Amino acid sequence: MTPVLTCIVHEQPGEEIQMLLRRAASTYSDAIEAAESIVRSRLQVDGKVLVHFYGRVEDDGRANSHCRYKMVDISYTYSLDNWPVTECRSTGATKNAARQNAARKLIESEAYCMFVRKSKRASRR
Repeated sequence: MTPVLTCIVHEQPGEEIQMLLRRAASTYSDAIEAAESIVRSRLQVDGKVLVHFYGRVEDDGRANSHCRYKMVDISYTYSLDNWPVTECRSTGATKNAARQNAARKLIESEAYCMFVRKSKRASRR
């Protein structure tokens, strides 16, 4: 059985991706809808689902311009639901050494690695 991952991820793309996501429009709401639509489309390619969309609309002040408004500072959250996760086991002299060896194997195989830790506060309850 393949382990799966379900979580919500927040992403604020770098400037090179921000340029691809920006959409100019003649109305405030069209600028938001266009940028949100392109983000949703890009996420769906990888099987991700858009949860929240954030950004700021800038107005260049040119009346009657077809690209008066544009979205900037775009970020969003998306969900990963039932994504298959690569499980990697390794041995080491200590628990930490075994984790590091497993992480190294995952990184070398170009897979992602995630460790989940319980907070100390939660364990005291």
